[in-house]
Amino acid sequence: TNRTQKRKTMDWIHNVLNIVAPPFIFLLLCLFLPLFRLPKLLISFLRSFFFTEDVASKVVIITGAASGIGEQLAYEYARRRARLVLADIRGKILTKVADTCREMGSPDTVTV
Repeated sequence: TNRTQKRKTMDWIHNVLNIVAPPFIFLLLCLFLPLFRLPKLLISFLRSFFFTEDVASKVVIITGAASGIGEQLAYEYARRRARLVLADIRGKILTKVADTCREMGSPDTVTV
């Protein structure tokens, strides 16, 4: 009888914990996880704000530069006066992107 009573008590404790613990842990995660991530976010923002990488006169190779993300990367590096090597299979569009990069400030732009 004592053993069955302990078993029932343990089963009751497990059932209560199965109901109470998950929402409690979820609430704690929602409260404390942003507090732990906030310093990293601030450090990342401050680092990118104060310590921007100087790519002027450095060579940057961009593949897929005729459209999409590659094109936007080419424009961003052109604004920062990097020397660009642009590669893509669409040659006519690529020459237009290269001309735009030259106009935006890239000292040397080569298409491949």
